[in-house]
Amino acid sequence: MPETIDTKQLIILDQALDELNEQEMRVLHRKVIERLKLFAKIKQLKAISQFSVGDRVTFTHNDERISGKVIRLNRKTVTVHTADHYDWTVSPSLVSKIIDQ
Repeated sequence: MPETIDTKQLIILDQALDELNEQEMRVLHRKVIERLKLFAKIKQLKAISQFSVGDRVTFTHNDERISGKVIRLNRKTVTVHTADHYDWTVSPSLVSKIIDQ
């Protein structure tokens, strides 16, 4: 997915949109939403795939660094069990692996 859009492409896209009627715009809207959902799903799967059950991880909550072990990989979240026996359900984008040295 390109980071920037070429100005010529943007002009062509704008002209094409001007040609669409309401029904065609609604169909296009549905397709755009479907594609954005697909991108989000791919991003989620990529983030989740970085972790395995048993990984030692860390994340921040209210400016406090919390560490624990991954005990479950959910569809959209990672469940982390901490030393104080709490289970946290956290977005994988907020979790980092602890690399043992």
